[in-house]
Amino acid sequence: MDLNQFIVDDSFSILGKGTVFVGRVLRGTIKAGMKCTNFPDREVIIRKIEKPLGGDQESASAGQSVGLMLEGLDSAERETVLNFI
Repeated sequence: MDLNQFIVDDSFSILGKGTVFVGRVLRGTIKAGMKCTNFPDREVIIRKIEKPLGGDQESASAGQSVGLMLEGLDSAERETVLNFI
């Protein structure tokens, strides 16, 4: 199993849309639909990946700065590093 990690710099909620976590991919490649393993008691998935200057992209690789819109998590539950499979 490959380890895909994302370092969280900031997070905010968008009313009616969800929670966006802004940061950088530390390791691996992150894609929409991947599940976060930090919260084993519930399902947290990537709804979409946003480019820094607007627009969506299908995936993000190590070193890229992006925003992740996550389903099942709010900004108050922010972790420093998120792991995805």
